[in-house]
Amino acid sequence: MSRKERVVRLGLVGAGAWGRKLIAAIGRRPGIDLRAVASRNPATRSLVSEKCAIHEDWRALTRDAAIEGVVIATPPALHAEMTIACLAAGKAVFVEKPLALDAASAESVLAQANKTGVVAMTDHVHLFHPAYDELKRRLPALSPIHGLRARGGRRGPFRAEVSVLWDWGPHDVAFALDLLGLEPKRVRAEVRQRRSTPEGSGEILALRLHYDDGATAELEFGNLYDPPVRELIVRCEDSDIVLDEYAETPLVRLPRRETEGCLPEENAAEGRAKIIPVVGGPPLDRALAAFADRIRAGRPDVVHLILGAAVTKVLARAENALKLGKPA
Repeated sequence: MSRKERVVRLGLVGAGAWGRKLIAAIGRRPGIDLRAVASRNPATRSLVSEKCAIHEDWRALTRDAAIEGVVIATPPALHAEMTIACLAAGKAVFVEKPLALDAASAESVLAQANKTGVVAMTDHVHLFHPAYDELKRRLPALSPIHGLRARGGRRGPFRAEVSVLWDWGPHDVAFALDLLGLEPKRVRAEVRQRRSTPEGSGEILALRLHYDDGATAELEFGNLYDPPVRELIVRCEDSDIVLDEYAETPLVRLPRRETEGCLPEENAAEGRAKIIPVVGGPPLDRALAAFADRIRAGRPDVVHLILGAAVTKVLARAENALKLGKPA
C-alpha cells in the first residue's frame, strides 16, 4: 500500500452531538481508522467498533503510539489546552472551531504548531463545502472582490458555556478572512435581535469588517433562525456569486444590473441566475479527508490553523466592540 493510500489512525476527544457526527463521518471515510475515543459518556461504546478503545482521560490519546492524529470536539474553552498538549506529543490535530476563546491562547497554539512542525487544522467546516471550492476556483476570473455578505444560523443551540458570537461567528468570519484577508482594519458589531426562548436566551448578531482597500464583509448570524440559513454572496466586478447551502442549486452567478444598489436576490427573481454545477461529498467528510491527506504527506501544514487564529482575533475584537459600543 502506498503512503497516499495507507490508513491514518485517529483518536477523538469528545462524543457529544458534534463528536457523534465526527464518529459517523470517520466511519464513512476509507483510509481513516478511529482507534480510540476519550469520553465519559457510557453510550459512546455503542457508537464505535469493538476494536476502538474508550478512555475517560483524554491525555491517554497523547500517550498512544498507535494514534497519529487527534480530533478535538470538546467545549471551546478546552480547545487551546488540548491542542497544545497533543501537538507537544507529536500528534497531528484537527480541532473544531473556534480554535480558542481569546487571541493570546490562539497565538500560543500557533506557536506550538510551528515549534513542533506537526500538521494542525481548525475545522471551519463550511470552507470544505464543494460549492465553496467551486466558488473559489472561479473567483480569479471574476476579480476583484468588492466585498461579501454572509448569513448563517438556525434555531439553537442555546449553550450556557459559549456565547452566540463564539458559537456561530466563526463560520461567517472564516468566509470573510479566507476571501478578503486575515486582518480587517476595523470591526463593527451590534446585536440585531435578542430574546428569551423556552430553551434559553437567543441572539442574532451583525458584524461589519472593513479593509484597507475598501472591501467590506457584512455578516449576520445567530441561533434564532427558523428555518436554518447558510448563505454567502460575493460581490465581484460585474457579477455576484451566491452560495446557498440549503438551495436545490447551491451555487449561482448573477450578472449585476446597472441600477445602483441592486440586490442579488432581485436579479435572481428576474431569472438572471446562471447555475454553476457543483460536485462533491459532505463538507465534514471532505474536511477529514483533507486532514488525513496532510498526515500522509508528512509535511508541516498549518494554513487552516493560521486562519483559525485569525478568526479568533477578529471575534475577540468583535466582543470588545460589543462591550464598548464602538468599532475595534
